[in-house]
Amino acid sequence: MSDKNEALAICSEFAEEYGIDLNDDETIVVYMENEYVNKLKDILIHKKYKMYSFQVYANRALVQFIPEKAESIFD
Repeated sequence: MSDKNEALAICSEFAEEYGIDLNDDETIVVYMENEYVNKLKDILIHKKYKMYSFQVYANRALVQFIPEKAESIFD
């Protein structure tokens, strides 16, 4: 399974809305309940995927990351 497909499968466990950014075809964009953000962040760190942004809006969160092995901003 490619990193991109694996990342999309992970997102499907936590979010109803997720996909690949149309502007660059690499970044995964996830719009999710903010209660699951820490769990997703932990998985991304474990997989060593690079998280680019993380924004919280009331009870929702927008997460953007690149599903390729890289140093995380949280390391």
